[in-house]
Amino acid sequence: MMRRSPKDFLAVAFFLLIIPTSLRAASFTSAASGNWTTPATWSPNGVPAAGDDVIIQSPHNVAISDTRSVTNLTLSAGTLSGTGALTVTGAFIWSSGTLGTGGGSLTIASGATMSITTASNSHNLRTFTLNNQGTATWAAGAGEIVIDAGGLLNNSGTFDIQTDSGIRNFGGGTGTITNSGIWKKSAGIGTVVIGLQGVVNFNNSGGTIDVQTGLIQAADPATFSGTGSVTTGTFELAAGNTLSNGASYTGAGYLRLTTNAGLTIAAGSSSISNLELSSGNSGGSGISGTGALTISGNLRWNNGRIGGGGGSITISPGSTVDILTSSNLHILSAFTFNNQGVVTWASGAGEIEYDSGAVLNNSGIFDIQSDAGFRNFNGGNPAINNSGVWKKTAGAGTNTNGLQGTITFNNNGGTITVASGQLTMAGAFNPNGGSLTAGQMNATGGGASSGGFSLYCSGTTARATSE
Repeated sequence: MMRRSPKDFLAVAFFLLIIPTSLRAASFTSAASGNWTTPATWSPNGVPAAGDDVIIQSPHNVAISDTRSVTNLTLSAGTLSGTGALTVTGAFIWSSGTLGTGGGSLTIASGATMSITTASNSHNLRTFTLNNQGTATWAAGAGEIVIDAGGLLNNSGTFDIQTDSGIRNFGGGTGTITNSGIWKKSAGIGTVVIGLQGVVNFNNSGGTIDVQTGLIQAADPATFSGTGSVTTGTFELAAGNTLSNGASYTGAGYLRLTTNAGLTIAAGSSSISNLELSSGNSGGSGISGTGALTISGNLRWNNGRIGGGGGSITISPGSTVDILTSSNLHILSAFTFNNQGVVTWASGAGEIEYDSGAVLNNSGIFDIQSDAGFRNFNGGNPAINNSGVWKKTAGAGTNTNGLQGTITFNNNGGTITVASGQLTMAGAFNPNGGSLTAGQMNATGGGASSGGFSLYCSGTTARATSE
């Protein structure tokens, strides 16, 4: 057996010492403004490469002009700019500072993390693209994000909002957020506003929106496309928004149109599980467009306009509509409303304005619990076609179809039930088959019931008396 000399053992020990050192990642901190590839930009003198850790600190501006990667990056009041592309494979800590300008990009790789920290409102994204493919956490207490001058934030990973700060555009131009991953708020009971100032558009391209606490509001135009979801909570829309052809959004959460907000249904077909309408009656507000929207969960109609453009909204079988609040601004105009589910016009809820050629096709259940009525302010011969169940189940007073103007009611084989109070058809009433199963309905406006009459039903016996 060959014996080793002391020199052999010394050589092995030497290599055991130097190999870990040669493989260990280097750490670089900016020492001056300059190009990434200039050694004097960094301390220690050198050029950060893949596997290294980098800190860019104030007041330094480091420009990248090629494609590079590092393990960890900390941006602490400094600036990363340039035309190149940098990828972080470990952790990006953004305590403050600027990403931009130059049109380059920073990518947080899949499996990597981004932490937006400190109360500073100087997390700036300007003429630069931030791609999050990993997990981003906008920490509790962290300050605002500024996206302007063409800044782009593309999220295909998870963007977790734990603060009640917002996103602002200080510098003009348009900021844009595109979500194809998960955009969620998991902490903070307040409202995060996208577009506190200036224009920051939100494009949800098949992504998931998950508002577990508080509220997220898009103050500027938002677009919804692809197959996505609003899993919990409420995502509020406050401007003019678009639902693209083919868009399909599921989940237990709601999209809410707040005061003056609009949702244009693009030509073609689209669907949403749950939608809340509280938009009022200003120009361009409410639901409009030429397309066909299907509600597969619940439409909560507090107030606002459904109409304009000649499109349609369909309440699918098993779905519901709640007509709520005492507002008389429940407006259906130049649109077709197809109810195949259950509509509840709640007790105390205000009038429905129904005009400009609107059509309401009821093949489900339309349950009237209010003593308000339908009114036609603007003409246009609107019509109600009932082939389902049209009933009044609450309210001791009278619900009148046609408080003002003309509204035609065609009972096309449907059932009319008056379990409480009365129904009055002040417009034309055309009983094309069907039945009155209980209570009193007054038809005073002509049509096939020309001359006017009242229908009474007790048990299984109905009788008519002329007016």
